Amino acid sequence: MLLKVTRSLSLPFILIISKAVRISYDKQADALSILFEETTVTTQEIAEGISLEYDAEGKVAGIEILDAMERLGNRDTLQKIIFEGIGPMQLAA
Repeated sequence: MLLKVTRSLSLPFILIISKAVRISYDKQADALSILFEETTVTTQEIAEGISLEYDAEGKVAGIEILDAMERLGNRDTLQKIIFEGIGPMQLAA
């Protein structure tokens, strides 16, 4: 299933895929965060400016990308998000 989100989003925004997964962008910090689970985490930087957050069981609970616009392109990159292989989602501005 291919799901396209083409609604214009004002940044910062939060995209809620399910109750557990959140994608957010912080304009002031220029940081993109993907949270799979809200929990206490241990953070490991896997590359400069890119960190994985692990829960107590060692499962990935989140991903953080600093200098997101530099790494991902520009503001237009986050205006259109395509998720493949997932069910319906809800947008929250």
